[in-house]
Amino acid sequence: MASRTNPQNPKLAPRGAQVMIEDVPSQFDAQARYEWMAKRVGLEAGNEKSSHSWQHRLAVLVKFYGAYRSDRSKGVRLVSHATMQATHDRLFQSFQLLWDIGYAIKDPANLQRRHVEALVTEMIKRGLSDSVIQNRLSMLRKMCRWLGKHDVVQPTSAYATEERDLKRTGIADRDKSVDGAGIDPTEVVEKALAIDPVFGLQLTVQATFGLRVKESIMFSVYNSDRGKHLLLDRGTKGGLTRVVPIETTQQREVLIMVREFMDGRPHLHYLGWPDRTLEQAQAHFYYLADKIGLTRKGLGATAHGFRHGYVHDLMISKGLVPAVKGGRADQLPVKERNAVMLQASRALGHSRVSITPAYSGSFAISVNPRIVTVPTPLPGTASG
Repeated sequence: MASRTNPQNPKLAPRGAQVMIEDVPSQFDAQARYEWMAKRVGLEAGNEKSSHSWQHRLAVLVKFYGAYRSDRSKGVRLVSHATMQATHDRLFQSFQLLWDIGYAIKDPANLQRRHVEALVTEMIKRGLSDSVIQNRLSMLRKMCRWLGKHDVVQPTSAYATEERDLKRTGIADRDKSVDGAGIDPTEVVEKALAIDPVFGLQLTVQATFGLRVKESIMFSVYNSDRGKHLLLDRGTKGGLTRVVPIETTQQREVLIMVREFMDGRPHLHYLGWPDRTLEQAQAHFYYLADKIGLTRKGLGATAHGFRHGYVHDLMISKGLVPAVKGGRADQLPVKERNAVMLQASRALGHSRVSITPAYSGSFAISVNPRIVTVPTPLPGTASG
């Protein structure tokens, strides 16, 4: 079939009209249904042609059904705009790829099993990773659930081939921390501080408290420092508040250092750049990270490696050496081991022990360990 091209992936407008928790009237035909949903979420098309496009229909579906974390009938937990945009983008990529290989699906609701099979075959052919394929299938599965088409997207294993089993594990099989890549975290932070103090301090709070990039950019020491812990509610995943314990002298000294820096620019109360939007700030962060080689292709580690390092240090301080650093299952009794892993999970913003192995590795499987080293104090701080 001939390849067909379509307009560039559109961005969803910020949430305007809120989704009404009600069912689409069953007597409507397909176009009437989309027009009815579009009106309720503020996505009316500019003309008749665009209202019939698969791009517009997909945007309507995502904004109508994808605004909530769970069953629409609960209608309580709104997802962030970023989450909704990510869902839309993954779905857009899948439908665009189907168009590229000749499946001109004009209504996303008409997706069938054969389309999904062709899509997976093409993704494997193009060399997409197992995790990317799983993520695309997950988004399609979610969309089909919205539409009551529960049997269109099969379990990922159903699409496996002899060459690709399409399995993905959430368990770290190697040390992904910065020092695990054979790099001194202190030297990385010093380089960052030298080219941009804001960037350097962002890396510092990531290493010291396990913050994500977005959280470090939006970090306000004035709002978060509660004495014995940090209370994080700005830039967190899903907008969820979390508590990070302050247990060491080094952590307190880092907060003092950040506070002194922030006191020098009273016009700004967060650890970002005053002349940049959040999106621009994130792009600038990764630009600077690339500049000092803090990438997988450069030094062999990314900024996320500081978050891995934080988890490792926290676990070691509680007497549990992570599996990726050579720790054995018999270091602590099972109950104590699980308690440490749960504390680490909560400090990261999660609530399940099963999340921690994504950083620490599993004590039940063989991993590639690194020799454990005592954490090195970051620039401007002392150990403690």
